[in-house]
Amino acid sequence: MQPDTSTHSRTQPHTAAHSRTQLQAAQRQTHTMAGLLSLLSSYIVYPTLTNEETGKNQEMEETAETTAVKESFVAYNKGEFLVNKEPPIIGKGSFADVVVGKRRIPNAGQWWKENECAIAVKRIHKTRSLGGKEVAAKPAYSLEEARLLLLARSHPNVINLLGVNMFDDPSNFLLFFEFIPNAIDLYEFVMSNITTTGYGVTESTACDIARQLAGALAHCHALNIAHRDVKLENALRCPTTGRVLLIDFGLASSVSTDPCLDRTLCGTASYAAPELAIANLSAKRRRFLISGSEVDEKSSRQGRIDRFKEMDVWSFGITLFSMLFGYALFPRAAIQGDAVFEVLQRVEAGGTSSFLEELFTSHYKKPCVPASARTVRLVEECVRVEASRRISMEEMHQRLSP
Repeated sequence: MQPDTSTHSRTQPHTAAHSRTQLQAAQRQTHTMAGLLSLLSSYIVYPTLTNEETGKNQEMEETAETTAVKESFVAYNKGEFLVNKEPPIIGKGSFADVVVGKRRIPNAGQWWKENECAIAVKRIHKTRSLGGKEVAAKPAYSLEEARLLLLARSHPNVINLLGVNMFDDPSNFLLFFEFIPNAIDLYEFVMSNITTTGYGVTESTACDIARQLAGALAHCHALNIAHRDVKLENALRCPTTGRVLLIDFGLASSVSTDPCLDRTLCGTASYAAPELAIANLSAKRRRFLISGSEVDEKSSRQGRIDRFKEMDVWSFGITLFSMLFGYALFPRAAIQGDAVFEVLQRVEAGGTSSFLEELFTSHYKKPCVPASARTVRLVEECVRVEASRRISMEEMHQRLSP
C-alpha cells in the first residue's frame, strides 16, 4: 500500500511549528522543575557549622564517608541520611518501595553514632517498565509529592518528611520520612482482625482511626491539597500509641500544582468515586452523576481541586466501611457497574432513608452489623453519588471527635 504523498506534503508545513511547540513545552518543564527544587530547598534546612567549627568541616565529611562505607551504607545530604546498600524492603508498590535507613543528628558539629535514629526511605524508581519497555520517570512528579508533603507535614496525622534527594542516587528519587516502629498499614490491621472476629475492627477503634484520618484530610483540604488515593493501604497505625498517619502523596494535587502534572484518572478502582469515569458513562447516567458545569474542562483550578476533595470524601467513606465490615463496599468498583452501585443509585433516586440498610437486606441478605446507626450514617454521608451532597472532611472530623 503506497503512502498518500499529497497528504504528507500538506502536513509538512506544520512540522516546524510542532517542533517549536515541543521546545517551548520542554523549556516550561525545565523552568517548573527548577522552581520546585528551589522551593523545596527553602523548606529543608540541613545541619550547618558555626564559624568556630568551620575548620572541622573536611574532617566531618571524611568521617561520615568512612563510617558509611565501613557499615555498607550510602550517605546522602552531607552525611545526614544513610541507606544500606542492600536494605530490606518493608513496603513495595508499582513504581516505588520503602526501606529502613538512618538519620544522624549532629552534636556540636560532629556526627555521633549515639544520635542515630531509624527513618523510612521511599525510593521512587527513575525508570519504570511499561508495556515491556523501560520508561524514564519524570522527576517533577516526585518533586511535587515532596512539596505537598512539606506543606502538610505540620499535622500530627500526616507523615513527617525529613528530607529529599533527587539526584545523588542513580536509580531512585529518595524521600526520607520519620519511622514508626512496628507500624502496619490499615489493610493489614483490618485483615488481622478478620481472622479472629469475622468482621473488621471494633466500631470504637474504627471511629478513632477515622477521626485521626479525617483530621489529616481536613488539614490537607484546608491547604487546598487533595490526596486522591485515600485507602486502607495509605494509612499507618502504631500499635502501641494508636496514632494514625496518612501517607503516600504520590497522586496528590493542589491549587498551586502545575496543571500539567494532574492525572485526572488516578487512584484505586475499588475506592474511586464514580465521577472519575465520567467519560465512559452514558449521557443519561452522566447527568445523574454530575452536572454539566462540573465536567467542563475549562473550569477554574479551584473548582478542579474542590472536586478532587469530594473524591477524597468518597474514598474515606469506603475506607471506613472496610474497617467496620472487613471487605470492600464496591469489590469491582462502582465506576464499572458494580451491583452494589446499582443499589446506591436506586436508593438515592427513591429517597430511601438508609443506603446500607437497603444494601444489606437486598444484596448481602444479612443484618447491617456491627456498626451503630450513627456510624452507618457517617458512611452514607460520604458515599453519595452526587458529589456536592457529600459531607466535608472538616465536618466529618467534628462529628467523630468527642
